[in-house]
Amino acid sequence: MTELQVKTQKGSLKKFLAMFLAFCVCLTTVFVDGAFAQAAEAKDGTISISGPDKVTVGESVTLEAKVTDSVAGDKPGTSDDDANKPGTSDDDSEEQVAKTYNSSARAVSAVTWSATNKNVELKAAGNKVTVNGKTAGSVNVTATVTYSNGKTGTATHAITVSPAPAKVEVKLDKTAISLEKGKTQKLTATVTGATNAKVAWTTDKAAVATVATDGTVTAVAKGEATITVTSDADKTVKATCKVTVTEPTATTTVVPVSKVTLNRKSTVYIVAGKKVTLGASVAPKNATDKKVTWKSSKSSVASVNNKGVVSTKKNKTGKATITATAGGKKATVKVEVVKKAKKATKVTLKKTASLKKGETLALQATLSPKKATSTLKWTTSNKKVATVKDGIVTGKAAGVATITVKADKKSAKCVVTVSEGKASLSKTKGNVKVGKTLKITLKGKGDSIKSCTSSNKKVATVTSKGVVKGKKAGKADITVVTKKGKVATFKVTVKKK
Repeated sequence: MTELQVKTQKGSLKKFLAMFLAFCVCLTTVFVDGAFAQAAEAKDGTISISGPDKVTVGESVTLEAKVTDSVAGDKPGTSDDDANKPGTSDDDSEEQVAKTYNSSARAVSAVTWSATNKNVELKAAGNKVTVNGKTAGSVNVTATVTYSNGKTGTATHAITVSPAPAKVEVKLDKTAISLEKGKTQKLTATVTGATNAKVAWTTDKAAVATVATDGTVTAVAKGEATITVTSDADKTVKATCKVTVTEPTATTTVVPVSKVTLNRKSTVYIVAGKKVTLGASVAPKNATDKKVTWKSSKSSVASVNNKGVVSTKKNKTGKATITATAGGKKATVKVEVVKKAKKATKVTLKKTASLKKGETLALQATLSPKKATSTLKWTTSNKKVATVKDGIVTGKAAGVATITVKADKKSAKCVVTVSEGKASLSKTKGNVKVGKTLKITLKGKGDSIKSCTSSNKKVATVTSKGVVKGKKAGKADITVVTKKGKVATFKVTVKKK
């Protein structure tokens, strides 16, 4: 081969290699340019919501919206040649690649939140929202955003709102009680918000008050204690009852009034302008309400005060009814006011009466003539045995007393026997001849005769030891009083010699 041929072959090889390299560069440029052209196509943004899909009434959860903004394509009129113009670099082309970011990283429109119903309450803060459960049910929460290309994107998140668990509560039927020492009272506990819940009882001072498993409180000693009940459904929930223990008090029994008796039975005649005092006896002696109240049916004629004093007015005559009331029982007497006074020619009173120590008795005096206006005056022979005021006799001690009533110059007597029980005699009656004696004796032992009184000393007399002597043919009652305050009556018949 000649030197020229060698040179020729070498030159062809160089040209071939140069062309080959140029071809490769073109392919590379076309491939890269094509890739850039595809990445620069326009794309819409996206939005999605993440977070819990359940919430309980009264509680809250947080949802978050993630936003990817839209991407613009090549500008109108931009060609591949423009991209390859001097001053255009590969980095400028890469800026056309789609860019993905969270809305908090770039200023697109703010995310707005909404719910399909009122089962929840929303509190938005940018791309996050707090969802508060309000009512059990289902709800869709929607996030809305406007991308930079002007288009709107939405995302929906379904949430189930569950009912709040029932709140356990414990209540007692009493929050405070007062008990006397030794007494009991049962407390009742009610538990709500739990099924078949059991309760436990405790006391902070067992020395004052204890409590049983069924809630029965027992007062042990004077003081204060607190009873607490809790439920096994929630031991942090409790109810308390304050217990005050006092010393036992005497039992008060209400004794009703059985009878009210006045000292005057028939109509009372009063001279106009004068006063008359009425008396009232209340039985039994231990009646709870013995207070006597007085009332007149016609106060313009005869008024009466709270002490039973009946007052009249001068030159004012007429009739009225006076009523005495005690413990719901009543007694009445008629009053007639007259112009002129009329003296009594006779006054009568029952001869004997008996009552127990502490009791009262109304002696009713009767005047003659019927319309006598005489004032009554009362006295007793023995104030230690019986007192008298306005005809009301009060037994003071066992024994015998004579009550005397006077009307002008007339009088009458009643022998009153006061006892503390009935004495038992060996015999309750006997016969004796004039001038002879007999002895009254008690049955049994442990008591003795203290005094004796004869109802008719002209027929028979008696010593303090119970020795009866006949004085005159006839009958008499001997009242026997023992040292224990008991009384009995011995009937004696005196016969002629």
